[in-house]
Amino acid sequence: MVPTRILLLERNKLHLRKLTRVLTCTGVEVIPMEDKSELSLHLDDQPAVLCADAVDLSSVVAILDARQDIRAVVWTASQDRAVLERALDHPRLSHILGRASPDVPPREWEILWTVRRMITGERPSLASLLHWGYTGFKETVRTPRDRDLCVEGVVRFCERLNTPGRVREMLGEFAHELLMNAMYDAPVDAAGQPKYAHDRKAQIELSDDEAAVIRCASDGTKILISVVDRFGRLPRDKVFSGMLRGLDGGIMDKSYGGAGLGMVYVYKASVVSIFDVEPGKRTEVTGIYELDLNQRIFRTLPRSVHVFIG
Repeated sequence: MVPTRILLLERNKLHLRKLTRVLTCTGVEVIPMEDKSELSLHLDDQPAVLCADAVDLSSVVAILDARQDIRAVVWTASQDRAVLERALDHPRLSHILGRASPDVPPREWEILWTVRRMITGERPSLASLLHWGYTGFKETVRTPRDRDLCVEGVVRFCERLNTPGRVREMLGEFAHELLMNAMYDAPVDAAGQPKYAHDRKAQIELSDDEAAVIRCASDGTKILISVVDRFGRLPRDKVFSGMLRGLDGGIMDKSYGGAGLGMVYVYKASVVSIFDVEPGKRTEVTGIYELDLNQRIFRTLPRSVHVFIG
């Protein structure tokens, strides 16, 4: 059996060395290279994943167009539209890693977590995104009253972590929007028609089969907020088109389930966003915020976006 291989293209020698070491821990063979001209030499080695800096985005896209068996991960140090637009058009480019500057590599935990999951197909628990010893809460949400109590819980949780008031407010709004989408926009009837999206102010009570679940947790370095619905109706294109609107500071999309799942909120409140969709069964949207970030830096930091379908 031919082992799975990862092609790793990174022009910075120090970053290349570090990323090679990290990706080797996925358990598969890593083929590092500094020059995009080397890519063609290894395409017959049956690589499963191509990892590269966005400076070589055109080469990545050319390979995706030519080879249907390769998926890509790209990292970027700039907040521009090019990578998101390419991801919107290329389903096998569903992982974009933001980084603070060209002088730093992608987050080690993020690239390892992402590529290992791509290779194994496993869905790790949310605990895998946090250090051991994290704390948090999990609640099932059926009514607007439940929603409001959970949002208040998120704000109080952030207050315990001594986060600035602006951050507490932002994450509270983020949790509220995710819950609104899970409660009002996601549920459909037996005919596949939205049940509650026509009136997002209605006093509804979700059944056990419809109820949303929220998790909020922190390890002291980052805070994670995740909301799950049981319908799996989030289209991949809505994620990346919504992220583009968030980058542009635009308004929410009204064409899908009322608020397009609030991708603008997701973009604005997370440094790392993870969208996990089992079509017809389950959607989980997770946002991660780094607690030590200066707000001025946060506003200009390129966002990471990960979409897993199936």
